Order: sequence, then C-alpha cells, then structure tokens
Amino acid sequence: MIDLTNFDIYPEGRIHYLTYISDAMKRLPDNKVLSYIGGDGYTFRQIAVEIEKLHIIFEKAGLKPGDKVAICGNNSPIWGAVSLAVITYRAVAVPILKDFRPESIESLVNHSESSLLFVDTEIYKTLDRKNLSGLKAIFSLTSRDLVYDGGNAELVFAVDKIETLFREKYPNFSIEDVHYPEDNFDEVCIINYTSGTSSVPKGVVLTNGNISANIQYAVKTIYGYEGGSIVSMLPMAHMFGITFGFLYQLASGCGICFPKKISSSKMLFDYLAAVKPYMILTVPLMIEKMFKTSVFPVVNKPFMKLMLRMWPSAKIIKKKLRKKIMNAFGGGMKILIIGGAPINEEVESWLKKLKIPYLVGYGMTECAPLISYQQPLKFKLGSCGMPIDINDVKINSEDPQHIVGEILVRGWNVMKGYYKNPEATASTFTEDGWLCTGDLGLIDESGNLFIKGRSKNMILTASGQNVYPEEIEEKLLQLPYVDECIVIQRGSSIVGLVYPDMEQAEKDGFGEIGVKSKMKDNLNKLNSFLPRYSYVSNLEIVKEPFEKNPKNNIKRYLYR
Repeated sequence: MIDLTNFDIYPEGRIHYLTYISDAMKRLPDNKVLSYIGGDGYTFRQIAVEIEKLHIIFEKAGLKPGDKVAICGNNSPIWGAVSLAVITYRAVAVPILKDFRPESIESLVNHSESSLLFVDTEIYKTLDRKNLSGLKAIFSLTSRDLVYDGGNAELVFAVDKIETLFREKYPNFSIEDVHYPEDNFDEVCIINYTSGTSSVPKGVVLTNGNISANIQYAVKTIYGYEGGSIVSMLPMAHMFGITFGFLYQLASGCGICFPKKISSSKMLFDYLAAVKPYMILTVPLMIEKMFKTSVFPVVNKPFMKLMLRMWPSAKIIKKKLRKKIMNAFGGGMKILIIGGAPINEEVESWLKKLKIPYLVGYGMTECAPLISYQQPLKFKLGSCGMPIDINDVKINSEDPQHIVGEILVRGWNVMKGYYKNPEATASTFTEDGWLCTGDLGLIDESGNLFIKGRSKNMILTASGQNVYPEEIEEKLLQLPYVDECIVIQRGSSIVGLVYPDMEQAEKDGFGEIGVKSKMKDNLNKLNSFLPRYSYVSNLEIVKEPFEKNPKNNIKRYLYR
C-alpha cells in the first residue's frame, strides 16, 4: 500500500464523518431519514437502535474489527443501516454492485475475504453457495432472515432473540449514549470494487480519513438542507452514491427516500414530484435524455429558433423552459450535481442558458470520490470545477493550460491502494506519491479543470497525432438518429460504432435502409467538424445497445 499521510495538504481540524452523523442523530432523533417513498423507514433514533442490534449479531457471528462484510442489493433503508452498522463496528464494508453477474459477485465476495454477506433474496437465488468460501453467515436484505448460519447455534439464537438481547444489553437505551469511533482516520472502512469501462474490477481500499475528507469538504462547501430530502438514484455500492447520496445527506441531517422500483422515466419523475428533493445527484445520461425529449424538440423548430434570436421572446421562452425543467425535478431543487461521465456540450450550454443551478463535478472511486467542484454561480461552462482543498491536482504536461496531460492527484481523499494487488497499486502511483488518474485534462489560468478524455482511450494516429474519442463522440451524439456511440481505432482507421434511435427514425418514416443512408450523411457532417487527421472512416450500425457498467458508461474494452 502507498503511504499518503505525509502530504503538505492538511485540512485544519480534521472532523470524522461519524461525528457529523452522530451529532445529527442527537439533534434530530425523530426525523425520518431512511425511508421508502410513501412507505416505511427509519428515524435517526431507529437507526441508532438498529445499529446496536446488528452489533450484537456481528459479535455472535464472530466478526472482529477489520473483518469484511459484503453488501449486495438494491438501494434501501436496510442497506443503509447495515453499512452504518459495519462501519461503526470498525469492520470493513464491501459494497458490491447488484448489476454484476452472479459469478462476479461470488468472485468479489471471495476476493475481499468477506466474513458475512448481506444480499437481496433475488440475487442470492442466482448465487451458488458452494462457490462462496470463507463466509460465516449470509443474511437477506429483503426479508432480514439469516439464510446461512455456518452451523453457529449462538448466532441462530441471537437472531431469533435479538429484541431480548438488546433490552438486556441496553435496559435504558438513549440516543444520547451513542458513541461511534471518531479518531480512526487511518483504519480501512470500505473496499469498493470499481466498475470501470476498460478493465475488470479492482478493490479500492479507502480509509475513514478518505471518506471524512470528502464529507468535511462537502459540509462546509456544498448546499446542505437540514430536514430536506433527496431521491436515491445513484447506486449506493458506488462511491458517488455512498458518499454524497448517503453519508453526506445523513451528516447534513437530510432524509434519503428510496424508490422500490424505477421502471420508466415517468415513474422517476412521479417520485421526484412526490419528494420534492432539494438536491439532485445524477449522471449525465438522465439529463441528456430529458433535454433530448423535452427541450431540443422545442428549441430546434425553425420558428422557435427565430424567436430565440429576439431578446423579448427569448426571455419568455427560456423562462417557460426553466419552469418546466425545475418542475420535472420536483419543484424544490436547489442544486443539480452531475458526475460520473462527461456531459453533452449542447445540453450543458442550455443548462447555463436556462439558469439551472447545476454543476459538473469530477472524481473517481480512488478519491472517495471527489477531486474537483465549484459552486453553480461560479461554475465555468465546460469545466468540472476547481480542485477541492483536500487534494492537490496537477497536469503532467509542460504547459498545463494548453497541452493536454494526465491528471495527477494527491491528498487526504486518495486511497491506500488496490486490495491484494500491489502491482496495480504501484503502477497507479508515481514514485513521489501522486495518483495517476488515467484521465487527461487542462487547467486554465483561473484554476478550472477541463477533462479532455481517458489516456487509455486516446488514439495515436500514424502521423503521431493524439485523438480523443470522447470529443468525437460528443459531436456524433448530436447528429440525427444517433442514440449511443463509441469511437475506436481499427488498424490505421478511426471507426464509429452507432446504436441508432430506431424509435425516432420510424416516427419520421425511416426504416433500416433509410437510417443507413442517414448515417452516411452523418459521417460527412461529422468529418466537417473534425481536423483531417481525426477523420472517421466509417459509421457502423450495431443492433443492440452497448453493454454498460452501472454508471451507464460503455464498457469500451468489449468493442476494441
């Protein structure tokens, strides 16, 4: 593991994230903070009780501080309570994305050396317990039953008699008596397996200090609304979701509302209308789809384009569009935080024009996750904010303002390394302790960070030119009937793979032959935007949507 404790960047008066959460518990004991939308959930007081009950069960299961506990399932109040119980027990939470294939889940449980597994019943049915070595017990997140006891009679008794055992241990339980670890900054609290687009998952080892740095920065910088609520949309098994969609909300005294199911965009927006969240945390895909269906069909009409050129009518149109979007987000949104992937340039331009309080942040699992951020009113179009004060950022380039280079990071938020993978850890850090992000970027004279692509995706042409496929893809996505796309290198040629929007094409009277013809037009249009050295030689139509990870990033390595 890399030792990251000797940097010059020390936030004054480090505050543990569990300090924020326990303070909120005592200040707002009867606030419901983990609940299903329109259904059951936990108040802070009930979470405190649930944590202590789980600690009793952990003890009877033979769990020790530092042992690993895997959690795999849909976002839910019990998911949140279990993860808090694990962390406050000084064990290590291993959140596993529910979208991984069964064999991958089994492999990650084994690789992490987890002692306990909490898993949704439907996911558990797909697993082969014979392949889960080393587990002492398995619990259902859905039914809360003990589904595998490992022959531990004491554990079986504890689960059956937990109410009695709790009352015996805490005859006069008071939330004021809650005390969680608040000085174990260097202890590991989470191993988070990445869902990257270019390789198999790696276990990112994160400490309480890494998480605390993020939460402390967020509490003092990001808009927090005590008593407000959000809708849980990001996977809590991903660091963006667990840090900012869960821990930060609790630290701020905010409630988290969980949808039991989201089967359509309409259902999601119905949930937003019911909750009226003060903050929306999302990936670009959701925003881009909203604009593609609700905004662009309006503003791209010839008459509307004319009206938007005239100041009085443009002001009225933009005001109406803004109201429509804000209402779609529930009507109470104070801030829209977008992360996880680059956002479409045209969409971001309209977010700015309509004065939506948005920003695009930048981070990665290895930084738990935040690296850069900026308040909406100060946010610079096209950037991903400025490096936050818990880390230092530099561009590995002789001219960071003009020549693209790899983004390097070091600071309190940076991981210890990759679990049981010293080779990957060593290759990810420079000799003097900088984390190599694998992302390419620039920093302007004001300190704004601009992402230019992934170094692993960069195409080096025969003439020695660097081509960043993300920049071509952004232009390609703006052309007719392009639903999804990636740009790859094939031999000496650059090729675009396109999954077409056949639904829209059919509405416009085009079949497959017509779409193929449109792609030829798109190719000519695309190349008219590009320098000659980055011309795309062909657009190939694919029949199925691209396979994606849970962040909705295309798994590029499958299509090279």
